[in-house]
Amino acid sequence: LARAANANLGTLRFDATSNQIGNLTLDLSGSTNKSVTLGSNLNIKGNIQLNNGTLIVGTNQLTIAGSSISNTNGKISVDSATLVFENSANLSLNKSYFAANINNVRMNSTADVALTSNLTVQGNVTFDLGMMTTVDSQLTVIGNISGGSSSSYFKSTGLGKLNKSIANGVTQNFPIGNGAYNPVQIKNNSGSADEFSVR
Repeated sequence: LARAANANLGTLRFDATSNQIGNLTLDLSGSTNKSVTLGSNLNIKGNIQLNNGTLIVGTNQLTIAGSSISNTNGKISVDSATLVFENSANLSLNKSYFAANINNVRMNSTADVALTSNLTVQGNVTFDLGMMTTVDSQLTVIGNISGGSSSSYFKSTGLGKLNKSIANGVTQNFPIGNGAYNPVQIKNNSGSADEFSVR
């Protein structure tokens, strides 16, 4: 699917039984309206090319199942959405792809999602399947972190960290590891909420 500059802009709606597309190219460089809004969930099975403009996901779910995201001046707005990764080939993820922070993230992939910049998730992160990997980048989660197993965790091979604020008296599980799954549980007994970082 290509959304070009001379297209009639508005809302893209996909039938609930066929909300899949192959590759997505967003190019609104010659348009006065620089955004397209999804009217339903969308599963992108191929590659994503963000040339110009903003793809607004709204409160829908955007599933990324391809192996490549590239951008020049284009962005994806997922600050109210759930972003699901179902990629079967390794995928790089950079903050520059997004208009603002991500709302929710769910890992459900058979390959890695590699952070190439620091990233903040203002909602929840769920580890069901697949690794979120990094060398030196940091993932900060404002909401909850759930899931985690030997087949799905935050894998740091360098200085990269998983950051989370923990309220006083609360125990938080950090599903992390390097060569193997090595989760850490931290209970905050400081008397007030504190930020913790684990790698």
